[in-house]
Amino acid sequence: MNDTMEYSSWINMKLYFFIWFIPLITTIGFFGNSFVLYILLYKHIRFPPFCFWLRCTCIGNMVIVIQQGVFLILYLCFYPKQVIGIDLRIFDSIICKFFMFVHEFSYSWTTGSLATLYLVKIIIIVTQSNEIDNSKNNFKICLILSFLMLTYSMLWPIIYDVRLKNGLNICTPKSDFLFLLEGQARFVYQSFVIVGIITGANCYLVYFLCHTSKVVQKIQRSDSFSIGSKESRLTAKLAKINKIIYFIIFVNFLWIVCNVPFMSYSFIVNMYDEKNSFYYFFSSFYMPLYYGFMVSSYFYNCLSWIIYIYTCSSLRRHMRITTYGFFVRFGLYEAYFIEKIKSEIFNNSSEIEKQTNSSDVTVEVGK
Repeated sequence: MNDTMEYSSWINMKLYFFIWFIPLITTIGFFGNSFVLYILLYKHIRFPPFCFWLRCTCIGNMVIVIQQGVFLILYLCFYPKQVIGIDLRIFDSIICKFFMFVHEFSYSWTTGSLATLYLVKIIIIVTQSNEIDNSKNNFKICLILSFLMLTYSMLWPIIYDVRLKNGLNICTPKSDFLFLLEGQARFVYQSFVIVGIITGANCYLVYFLCHTSKVVQKIQRSDSFSIGSKESRLTAKLAKINKIIYFIIFVNFLWIVCNVPFMSYSFIVNMYDEKNSFYYFFSSFYMPLYYGFMVSSYFYNCLSWIIYIYTCSSLRRHMRITTYGFFVRFGLYEAYFIEKIKSEIFNNSSEIEKQTNSSDVTVEVGK
């Protein structure tokens, strides 16, 4: 009876994942992040180092989307054999170690890129220095971050292996002690380091927005405020900075909402055992909650590119040009329509540059 129920549950998982979840979500996530990455690489958007770290985030999201989609397929190929008809269990140990390494590296590198984006933005605001805007400096920071995340990710192939648990071969730490230690280490790194940096940076950016709004209101009420004056150029520059800050805060909030529940639940699950009074409670709701939180985290990596386009006006404008250019190539739109949009964007960007770059204006925080 139990075997029949277990087999039917695997059949339902096969239908659920293979019919719509993996093809639809993975395809949308991969091509969406690829599209945003193409715009960031080949279109001239004047927001370094914002664009540099956003490119890193898109690359990390693409790797996570591919890795998670392939891993879900292989997961169904492992247990049991008759569900898929393909027996990959002779390679399950190698696949387990490889995918754990790829998952940890891509996930930690993506979250590290987000955290670095917030820190770099705060450093630019506080120090009023453009040295960190240099692409060489950002590339050096990226190399250091990659080395640290690579060292961190090399631990997981050593810890993880395939173990027989409840009649199933599961990719899990080799012992119960490593299982508990891995959960605590992951929670400390992801929660206290990454979430701490992102939340702290978010609080400071909110403070900066409140401060700049007061500065703008004070300047606009002053007698010397007029169109083309130094005060008007200052307000234009503050508005340009605030657009990026609003974008960062919004992405930060969605990242916390989608990822923190999964990290917290994984830590709680690692803490209980069969002798704990909460064992039966967690064992009853383990799979629905685990896959629910995992899917929410996976959704963020797949659909974050929509957030980038929706909250960033420059990305939206270049997306329109790229999309219409694709349609023109197939004869769906006339070419003059594209030239009209390009001229509008060029005129708008030139006006913004005249307002913001006509004089050297600095923004002082905390005064």
